[in-house]
This record gives sequence, structure tokens and C-alpha cells, in this order.
Amino acid sequence: MELREGYKKTEVGIIPNEWTPKTYGELFQFLTTSSFSRDELSEEGDVRCVHYGDLHTKYHQFLDFSNGFNSFIDLDRGKKYPFVKDGDIIMADASEDYSGIGKSVEVKNLGDKLAISGLHTFLLRDKNGDFEDGFKAYIHSMAPVKKSMDRLATGLKVYGVSKANLKTVLVPVPPPEEQKAIATALSDVDTLITNLDKLIAKKKAIKQGAMQRLLKSPAQGGQRLPGFEGEWTFQSLGELTTKIGSGITPKGGSTVYKEFGRPFVRSQNIGWGKLLLNDLVFITDEIHATFPNTEIFENDVFLNISGASIGRSAMANEILSGGNVNQHVCIIRPKSEQLDPTFLSAFLLSKDGQKQIDSFQSGGNREGLNIGQIRTFEIPLPPTIDEQKAIASILSDMDKEIESLETKKSKYLRIKQGMMQELLTGKTRLV
Repeated sequence: MELREGYKKTEVGIIPNEWTPKTYGELFQFLTTSSFSRDELSEEGDVRCVHYGDLHTKYHQFLDFSNGFNSFIDLDRGKKYPFVKDGDIIMADASEDYSGIGKSVEVKNLGDKLAISGLHTFLLRDKNGDFEDGFKAYIHSMAPVKKSMDRLATGLKVYGVSKANLKTVLVPVPPPEEQKAIATALSDVDTLITNLDKLIAKKKAIKQGAMQRLLKSPAQGGQRLPGFEGEWTFQSLGELTTKIGSGITPKGGSTVYKEFGRPFVRSQNIGWGKLLLNDLVFITDEIHATFPNTEIFENDVFLNISGASIGRSAMANEILSGGNVNQHVCIIRPKSEQLDPTFLSAFLLSKDGQKQIDSFQSGGNREGLNIGQIRTFEIPLPPTIDEQKAIASILSDMDKEIESLETKKSKYLRIKQGMMQELLTGKTRLV
């Protein structure tokens, strides 16, 4: 294959002539890290301690200490380790899946705060000034770097890269001016995404407040919509429904799932007020016919009744109509003239609804709900179905606004991913 003008073939693939492959060992000083377990950390203290779990769940590209941090160790134990500096890289040396192998963040806005790198991390510091601040955050996203780390990873249940192996991984290093340009371009997109995250969080908080006001009886301090009057009542869910029941897992378990057929809803398909259908599976008509009592109707309300996702609720759409659920999902079918399904789903997700779910969990562990318990749920009920629908409409409009913002965020994330593929490989040049 003929090389483009201005490019060369190297151990890390085809890169611009001005880029230089160097190993992690050549580029970075490896500093000592602590091994404090999560149980040894507290929410207050003198020294911030970055646990590898934080890198996998909370931070992406950057660890910005100006946004707060809540894992601490006391000074006497913390001062035994090198303190982190702005521009350092903290990398997780263990992961439960390949996507998290070598995940790293660049530290910024540390100021006068004290911090150390914690359990299952590497603390890397630029040895020779090869990198510009802001660019180091994206090294792990460079295709040859990630590919090398995945190749070197070892382990059965937990994957990791040893320090010795990491030191051999090659990084294609652009010139300083190009690093600055790449970091600026990607940072601009990150700012858009961060601002959207803040707006989404604000809108969700507003909706949660509206749920607290609108789904509560006026006699108990709830807010009444204009134009409605009359006393609210409390009725058990069993009185307001024609069906409350869960399903089963088909004989043969996951081996019978298909790519087409009747939708089969599992607990992972139910989110907090929305359906999560990316991994929806299907069953055949023959299997469907063996448990007709779990057939889904459009506008049924789903409630997860066991496992870590207990309490999540969403409404069935027309795509799921005619399908089935497994034993971890309960179908609740309201009487249309008495209980609006959107109103019900919103109540189940409200603080008062979740309190009722928690009240049936031994020791607050959210271990599971049975059908009898669900039938006893007390639902605060406006005197007319029209008032229920009006409340549900307001909350649905809020959901649509949040969904629109989340769609926009997904678009920006795709744009960023495309930019990284172009800029971090040198295919597109900014200087």
C-alpha cells in the first residue's frame, strides 16, 4: 500500500512524519502508589486517595479536583506516598472487562489540595516534558496504545497490565503544537458534554421536585393543578388493576433466545422511567404459547421486583405488545377508567413509591417483592382520571425534554469519538 505524502510506517502503524513513537518507560516516571482498600477510606480527611474503582465509574479523561472529591485518608498515612501533581496520569491497573484495561485520567485543578494515587493504580509523571497539559488525557484512547494494552492484559476474572509490560507499550507522540491543537479541539467538545450533563442533572432534579409535589395528596401538602377540586383518596393497587403478575424464564434459559420473534423482557430492559431495549431478546411463538398469562399489553406498567434493579419501572410500548416477561419483572395492568398507567409508573418511581417498595425489604436490602405485597401498595388517587392524566402529561413533557437533551449528548459523544479517531491517529491534521 502506497504511503500518503508526509506519513511513515512505524511499529505503531502509519503516522505523520513529525510524530515519534516512544515507550511508556521512556516517557513517564512511575511513582509509588498506595494500597488502601475502599473500607479504609472516609468521606472527609486531609489527603484525597484515588481508588481504581473511581477511574472506572466516575471519571473520564480528566480528574478535575475543582469538582470535589469524597475519598480521603488521614495525613499520617497519606504522607508516606508521593503527592499527585497537576498533569500527572493516574491509570487503573485492573479491570473486569477489556474496555477498562489501562483506563487513565489526567489530573487538573489540584491547587493546594493533597492527593495520592490509590489501590490498583499507576501514577505516571511526564519525565522529559514530552507532553502538553490536556493531551495526556487522551493517550489511552489512541488506537495502537489501547491495542497493545489489550494484547498484554492477563487474568481470568480481572484483567490487568503489569508495570513491566506497560513500560514497553509504544505511544505515538505528536509535536507540542499539534498536541495543543488536538487537546483544545477535544476539550471544546468535552465542555459541551459537561454542560449538557449539568443541564440534564438540573432538569432531573426539577422533575423529581415536581413528582414530589404533584403525586402527593393536597391534604398531605401536595400541589394541586388549577381547575381541579375534590378529595384525593388512597386505594390499594390490587383494587385498581386487572392484572398483577410476573413471568418465568423459558425452559432452556438463554439458549432459546432469538434475534426475532416475540419480545422477551428481562429486568435489564427496565430503566428508571424508560425502556432499555438495546439488548432485547426474543422467543418463538411456540415458547410464548407455553405461558400466556405473562403476555404484555401496550401501556402495561413494568416493575422490577428482584435483584439489584428492584424498583425500576417503565411502560410497555407497542413494540413489546404480545411479548412476555421473566420472573424478575412484574406486569401491572391498571383499570383504564380508574388509574392512568403513566400516573402509576411515575408514582412508583417517586420517593413515596420507592418508600413503599423499601418497606417490604428485610433490613433495607431491597431483596425482592412478591405479588401479594405489590397488591397492597397504597396509591394516592385524584378524584378524576382527567386530573391523573393532567399530572401525567406534565411529567411526560419533562421526560421528553430530558430525553431530547440525552439524545443531544449522545450525538456529541459520537462526534467526539469520530474526532479522536481522526486526530489521535494523525489522519486529520490541525497544524
